[in-house]
Amino acid sequence: MRLSPAKILAFALISSSVVFVAFGTHADEQSRDKGVTVAELVGVDADGNGVRDDVDAFIARTWPFDPEMQTAAEMFARAIQPALGVDLALMPDTTALAEAEARAGACASDYLGRRGGPEATRMMDQVWDQTYNTRARNEKRDAFRARARTTELAKLPKCSAKA
Repeated sequence: MRLSPAKILAFALISSSVVFVAFGTHADEQSRDKGVTVAELVGVDADGNGVRDDVDAFIARTWPFDPEMQTAAEMFARAIQPALGVDLALMPDTTALAEAEARAGACASDYLGRRGGPEATRMMDQVWDQTYNTRARNEKRDAFRARARTTELAKLPKCSAKA
């Protein structure tokens, strides 16, 4: 079951201070059993900006003359990418990363100001679809989400600054 970023914000979970991804051989073994390696799930990020290169290219292509939307899209993409590389054997509770995703969505919307709302939701849906663009990536996302404990959105810190 695929949830839109707007729905993710509704159940949201995390803290953007959590910026690590735990990689390990157990995840590699599990992925290989399904014919997909962790490296394939995570994809290539040659410039090291935290956004997979194909997602970077998608953002540049989709909003070529809108630097504000590109920045918001990159912010959101950077927050949802780690779910693909986390070793669930080493991280039984993914709440912190899930809450960071929710906060990033709120921050992306805040960053867009009056343009937020439907425009931000549409952007997040598009970035979400590009990030989780294969069955294996969607399955990994579902497994990640299943390990997150729910947290009340009202308890999440507000977005404090522009990107």
